[in-house]
Amino acid sequence: MAASVRKLSDEPIAIIHIEVPGDRNLASLRAVEVQVNQIVRETGDPLYCVLDGRSLEPSYSDVLLWLDDHQQAYPSPITNPHIRLVVVGTHPMLATAVQKVRQFFKTDVPLFTTLDEALAFIRGEIDTVL
Repeated sequence: MAASVRKLSDEPIAIIHIEVPGDRNLASLRAVEVQVNQIVRETGDPLYCVLDGRSLEPSYSDVLLWLDDHQQAYPSPITNPHIRLVVVGTHPMLATAVQKVRQFFKTDVPLFTTLDEALAFIRGEIDTVL
């Protein structure tokens, strides 16, 4: 499987683990989007989605294809107002992807090097809202 979703118990957080770039298995990524949208319906908003890209080695074209796919898809984790996207990974193209999301979608997506950092950030955001 190219991607999977795991909802954390008792928290509005879902972790999306990506194993291969999206253009190599769009059907799996579409299934993930369906799962994420179902979680939003069940838990309410906001849902924090952690895109775990630690195992990815995307190319620039992978980033552009992924962005193009999200411009056409609705709702996508980027465009859905009920979802707050956070990215985890160290590959330099992930930083480029985050910059392009800001450019194309006018949305800030935090980038962290570890899952623990991302979860600490999200939990701080949740505590601020409550």
